Amino acid sequence: MNIAIDVDGVVRNFVDTLTEVYLEEYPLHRDLVKPITEWELEKFFPIGKHIYNFAFKQKAEEIFLLKAKSYPYVYTALLNLTIAGHKITFLTIQTKKTGKYTESWLELNFPFQHYFKWDLITLVSRSKDKKSNYDFDLYIDDSPDNLQDLYKAKKHIVCMSRPWNSKLDLPIKRVNNLFEFGKYMEKIQ
Repeated sequence: MNIAIDVDGVVRNFVDTLTEVYLEEYPLHRDLVKPITEWELEKFFPIGKHIYNFAFKQKAEEIFLLKAKSYPYVYTALLNLTIAGHKITFLTIQTKKTGKYTESWLELNFPFQHYFKWDLITLVSRSKDKKSNYDFDLYIDDSPDNLQDLYKAKKHIVCMSRPWNSKLDLPIKRVNNLFEFGKYMEKIQ
């Protein structure tokens, strides 16, 4: 199967890294940062909408490359998927700057590309280019907007359950991590 896998929220733990880097910069905000339960980051950080400049410009290299961590089970799950013969494509929406950091991060953290092929498609504008414009057998994503768009386009999708998509009411498969996703893939083959 040709599988499109989102990066942030599925493979890379953007939220925890953002929070860690933010608190290093603003240690007095420790009690003011709220758990992220929705897509709009400005609701959870005391600097409001400035969180986007902080995350995607000011501290992008730290957040997307130097300190970025993957979720548990990701390496093994991706390796197992490629061994099972699936083609992995990371399909992600990034800025040009974070896209470069994301590609470097993937190469550093998933070096098995030398043994098993994976590709990266980076979309730089959510409004101009949608994931649903690409043809894959299966998509796994955490973004409520992406999931709704893929569902409307009648794509086969799996939702990576995260607090920010818990209110999404679509009749789709949900998993908690890529290990569960791998088990799901075994069942549908």
